[in-house]
Amino acid sequence: MSMPKYPEERKMRSYQEIVKDILESVALEELAIAHLINAEAEKIQAFTGHYGGFPTAPSNKQINEFQTQVARILEALAEKQKILVRTIELSKELLEDCEELEPDEELYE
Repeated sequence: MSMPKYPEERKMRSYQEIVKDILESVALEELAIAHLINAEAEKIQAFTGHYGGFPTAPSNKQINEFQTQVARILEALAEKQKILVRTIELSKELLEDCEELEPDEELYE
C-alpha cells in the first residue's frame, strides 16, 4: 500500500485561512454527530415502539444490553464533543494571537 498523495499548494496560507479550515472541519464533525444521535434516537424508538409498547417483547436482559449499547455510543459522542469544543477554543486563541501580530509581519519566516 502506498502513501497518500496530497496536492501541492504553492502559496502559503494565512492563520485566518487555516483556522477557517479547522472550524469548517469542526462544523462537519458536529453535523456527523447530530446524524449519529438522530440514528440512535430512531433505533431507540424502533426498539421500544412509538408508545413504549416494546413490539418485539424483549427480555429484561435484552433491554439492559440495548441500554448499555446506546449509553456507550452516546458517551463516545460526548467525548468527541468535548474534543471539538477544545478545538474551537484553541482556534479562537490562534486568531487572537494572529490579531496581535503587526499587519506587515510575516507569519512564515
